[in-house]
Amino acid sequence: MSQPPYPTTPPWEPARHQDPQQGQPVPPEGQLPQQPPVQASAPTEQFPQQSVQPTAPTEVFGQQPTAPTEVFPQQPAPAQQPYQGAPSPYGQPNPYVPQPPAAPSHLGPNGALQSHGVVPGSGQQNRPGSGYYAPQGQPANPSWGARPPASPEPPKKPRTGLIVGVSALLVLALVIVVVFAGGYANKLLGAGSTPSASATGSSAPSASATVTAQPGQVISKPPVPQPTATTARSFTSPDRPKSAIPAVKPAGFVNPPAGSGLSRYTSQKLNWSSCTISKKSAECATVTAPLDYTAPDGQAITLKLAKVAATQTPRLGTIFVNPGGPGEPGTTLAVGFETSGLEQYDIVGWDPRGTGGSTPVVCENGAAIDQIMQLDQSPDNDAEKQALINGWKSFGASCLAKSGALLQHISTVDTVQDLDMLRQLVGDAKLNYLGYSYGTYIGAVYAEKFAANVGKLVLDSAVNITMDESVVQASGFDLALGNYATWCASQKCSLGSSKDAVLAKITGLLEKLDGSPLPGDSTRKLTQSAAIDGIAIFLYMDQTYWSQLTEALEKALGGDGRYLLYYGDQLRGRGADGQYDTSFFAFPAIGCADSQDDGIDRAFSDWGLDQKKAPIFGKYFGPNVWCTVWPVQGLAPFDITGKGAAPIVVVGATGDSATPYQYAAWMSDQLESGVLVTYDGAGHATYGNGRSTCVDAMVVSYFAKGVVPPDGLFCSK
Repeated sequence: MSQPPYPTTPPWEPARHQDPQQGQPVPPEGQLPQQPPVQASAPTEQFPQQSVQPTAPTEVFGQQPTAPTEVFPQQPAPAQQPYQGAPSPYGQPNPYVPQPPAAPSHLGPNGALQSHGVVPGSGQQNRPGSGYYAPQGQPANPSWGARPPASPEPPKKPRTGLIVGVSALLVLALVIVVVFAGGYANKLLGAGSTPSASATGSSAPSASATVTAQPGQVISKPPVPQPTATTARSFTSPDRPKSAIPAVKPAGFVNPPAGSGLSRYTSQKLNWSSCTISKKSAECATVTAPLDYTAPDGQAITLKLAKVAATQTPRLGTIFVNPGGPGEPGTTLAVGFETSGLEQYDIVGWDPRGTGGSTPVVCENGAAIDQIMQLDQSPDNDAEKQALINGWKSFGASCLAKSGALLQHISTVDTVQDLDMLRQLVGDAKLNYLGYSYGTYIGAVYAEKFAANVGKLVLDSAVNITMDESVVQASGFDLALGNYATWCASQKCSLGSSKDAVLAKITGLLEKLDGSPLPGDSTRKLTQSAAIDGIAIFLYMDQTYWSQLTEALEKALGGDGRYLLYYGDQLRGRGADGQYDTSFFAFPAIGCADSQDDGIDRAFSDWGLDQKKAPIFGKYFGPNVWCTVWPVQGLAPFDITGKGAAPIVVVGATGDSATPYQYAAWMSDQLESGVLVTYDGAGHATYGNGRSTCVDAMVVSYFAKGVVPPDGLFCSK
């Protein structure tokens, strides 16, 4: 995404780069040059054999503690750019259709789908992807969803196909945030109904909805454990610096249009012109929006849009699309969006404020970020803990110094106000919208703030908008790693003859790296944190590519850290030139603006609880400290029910690793007009990926004919 829909943070997704053909942002792929493409597909992990729980600028970037004598076989340090000569795996079109995926967008700067704060109305919890939900023993379908990781080949022989890359989800994508009001969620969702011939949600769609069950359709809701009571949270963000906002104007800060008040913006004209995005023809436009909607006569910012015009008549209007993140541009999604059956609609994607071709978040880049990423993200002692805190605090200070007031006005609430302005500019009376992963949070917040303007909304791969804290992101990675270990043993790999033996070999490597990092490139080493990122990126894929993970692990065990470091770079959005993709910066900026936290000590306490739920990734992903030291305060939590909105279709896949199925069930229940559609399979982001003809047909029928699916529509293929 793509939570990066934020329960503890937003649902996040991959970063983007510039399209060399026109200077337009493209998936993070675009910036990772010189890499051989490696095709990726979703992991075929087995579902858990247990009940599933919705389960100051004066500081310098932290320095890596001196590593003790290395105990790995010695290898010569590779050149600074060991990957040159291979074609780039990026520049792919829409990741939501069957094709090589892009880098996971909802992956955080440390490579993990972690939460940085608290998502409004959701309580303190990790981002989506922390667990799988499906019939026990049923393997996940090897298909990708919203921006799965694209991972190119390491510093060895070139291969073809894209290997890793999320939204957040991840793809794409991997979550969320908010409106001007505060207040804690007053309603914790009840348990989902057990499968039955006619399951109904806790709240039914509005009476005016056309709900039609077709012959042969299965209406059923898999049982979902009742959300657990959240722990006490104060949401005071006690450790966030109270910093002065510098009067800087990043690119995209412009003068407001003629006139006064909000009408000066809603009376703008969209001047579309031909453009090329990801080698596809489209129409592009640029408009302005108020930096602060409460002060429309003040500073203005720039928003970038792309449109694929309707090809059939009569024209039905516009469908706005968003790939998630947060941090992913929607212009790229627009040109690759699946339009079969939707040809009567214009498809419009926009780069949300802070991302892509719109006014971007700007922070320190290059070597300064490398220093942070070389820190131990799962600190073992007070010195490492303080270095980590200082590193992220300095990072935030650099973002404030370069982005200024933008950081105060980059929340999801700001974005949905942009979206409603765009709805008016295209001439639509109601908003038609499809969002993936974090994009579902945008849709849900829109329904809360502009319920009367809701037309047809599809929220695919829903994020968590409840206060439940039982689902930990790291749980999904532990599960997938266990599935890899089982597969590796079955292939008689060198790592071990059993699942436990393989896991022991991997954790042994990680423990050894903690004190003895391996040579990586001429300036960096393969640290424990970099290695866990290099491993995590493979867990978005199926066994077809697990042999490459085995090879990377074997290389590291033999003393060569280049492979895992390379894959970790893909996940983090680091290019061969040492620069990080802009989504790397938008991700925390949006997430921290959307959320509040309980401070550094609580973050470390929560980390301890995560390790009990997910012993491997829960440990190595480390504590969520970004937002605890972010220099700008975030919005207070608020309820999201969308009271008065037209029917909202929420799609969840039982085997989604980035946004667990429970989130979709909970969102559909909490939204008063929510309708749940279940896809019984794996993958993040279902519509348009070629996985479910049932879901695809449902979405088309909803947009094209206004047919609201029955609550509980169950799609097995």
